[in-house]
Amino acid sequence: DQKNRVYWITAFDDKKAYLIGGENQSEFAEGGRNFANILRYQRTFDQGSHLGFMTTNRLLKDGGYDHTLGLTAQFRFLEKYTTALEWNNSLTQEPTNDWIDVPDIIAGKTLTLDGEKLKGNALTFEVARNTQNWNSALSFEQSSPHYRSPLGFSPRTALRTLGAEHSYQHYFKDKFVRQMNWEIEGELTYNYWGVRKLSALYLGTYLEMAANLRTNISYGHFFNEEFRGFNPTHLRQLSMYIGYNPSEVLRFNFFVRKGKNIGYNLDDLAVGNS
Repeated sequence: DQKNRVYWITAFDDKKAYLIGGENQSEFAEGGRNFANILRYQRTFDQGSHLGFMTTNRLLKDGGYDHTLGLTAQFRFLEKYTTALEWNNSLTQEPTNDWIDVPDIIAGKTLTLDGEKLKGNALTFEVARNTQNWNSALSFEQSSPHYRSPLGFSPRTALRTLGAEHSYQHYFKDKFVRQMNWEIEGELTYNYWGVRKLSALYLGTYLEMAANLRTNISYGHFFNEEFRGFNPTHLRQLSMYIGYNPSEVLRFNFFVRKGKNIGYNLDDLAVGNS
């Protein structure tokens, strides 16, 4: 049946990346031998709609495991509208070793690998409207503090994000400018304890021209960006990209960015020029 699809991947690894996501940053280590598998089922419908589930498992040779079980769905309706949903639950039994030895605590659990059991979940939901020239989308994402994605990467957790975007694109025939895009995006992120981590507005334009010439100009206004208690406001960034491909083997790319951003690697956090 072409409308039913099943995928199964299994593997034994001598070494595997071990990642613990966090609100501000992730902790990474190289793990030991493990057995892993991915099982996915999908049922397709008309107009590109589909419904399915996926489960992943990782069993560590020296103890510990990670399991996830998720639901995925996409439905298209009224020709122009699409809704997409992804929901995952995770169950983790940490190994007991020194791969990651960090004293931080997230929602009552240590980052040190000391054999703790954790449960988490993650959700992504989007509603979009697409026409020949106009595209709009509204999205919501969340990842709980103890969510782990063993066979994927979730570098940041304990966050809830609401996003919106609206764009216009136009194609020209027999003109020097072949394609023009305008876009506006907004983003609002809170952590699980009600702290506003980020509120930002982005504006961008893209031009594709004859002779394989293209350019992109974008502007970002960060009303606030919180990082480890440091919370600067009204940061601005402007960037420009120019690309030119005179032949299949020769490419030129130019990128410049000007603005303010947090120096994340500083002991005393501060805002600097980029």
